[in-house]
Order: sequence, then C-alpha cells, then structure tokens
Amino acid sequence: MNKTNRYTNYFGISVAEKDIDILHKFKSFLEYSGEIKHYTQTSGFSNNSKYVRLLIGSNKIVSDLEKYGIVQNKSLLIDSMPEIPFLNDFIRGVVDGDGSIRKSNGQLRISGNYNFLKEIGDYLKEPYNLRKDKTIYSLEFSLPSSRKILKKLYSNSTVYLDRKYKLANTFSPLT
Repeated sequence: MNKTNRYTNYFGISVAEKDIDILHKFKSFLEYSGEIKHYTQTSGFSNNSKYVRLLIGSNKIVSDLEKYGIVQNKSLLIDSMPEIPFLNDFIRGVVDGDGSIRKSNGQLRISGNYNFLKEIGDYLKEPYNLRKDKTIYSLEFSLPSSRKILKKLYSNSTVYLDRKYKLANTFSPLT
C-alpha cells in the first residue's frame, strides 16, 4: 500500500521472482494490462535476491482494502484476523506470503505478530508453538498437524502460489 498523494493511491504485490506466476494470475483476474517490474533487493536479510512487483493505482481498491485492515506494512501491523466468511482462503494467503513449508518434512511455520498468529493457531484447532524470533513471532505446527492444516487450506483451492501448493501436496496429498 502506498498513499503518496491525494490524487492517486497505489497498492502492490511483491513476490520472489520464482513466484511470478501469481502476479500473472492476479493481472488476468483484474484484466489489468500494467507491467510487472523486476528488481533486486539491495539491503536487508535477502540482499541481492530477485523479486517482481505489480503496482496498481486505484483509490477505490486502496480504500476497499483498508476496510479489511490491509494497510502499508500490514505484515508487521495486522494484529487480528478479519471478520470475513472465507478465512481458510485468507490463511492460505498468509501462508503463501509469510509462511513456509519445510522441504525436508512439510512442517508449517508462519511469521507475524503475536496476537495475529495466536488467532490463526486457535482458529486452525491444531496444537501449535508460538515462539519469538528476533523482532517477530513464529507460529509452528508439528508434522501431523501441518499435514491436516495444509490439506484443509489447499484442498479445492484455485488461487495459491504454485510452488507452495506443490510442496504442500508432496507432504499431504490434497486431492
């Protein structure tokens, strides 16, 4: 989210270059003809990593997203799940954006702030650990719980990062 001036506000999605397919899906869904731009991270934890970004100027969409708590730096600020009917889809998006599935065994881990992650853990109704990891928290599930959750989140879904879907399907057949 980028509110630069009173005339045009922007929202964007940035993903690792290897996940560019999700931006193409999103562009197609919106019937948007704008350009996906390529960048290289120049500082921070992932220095020199490649990423892509789709930036769209729309005051209406920015305003609508804000109603659901989607704001600039949302991953650091969001402290509760939105009150929406499609929470499994929402959580799958959180996993795609701020989660990881261990390649070695399929364990699920999500990063964020304490209250938000606690709500996710409680909603999923599986045992979890919530640990502080430097400046953020990490929600971690055991292998059996991870398999149940991945099946719940990815079964019958149509929108997801292909890479994470394939990984989830490796450890918990989704069909």
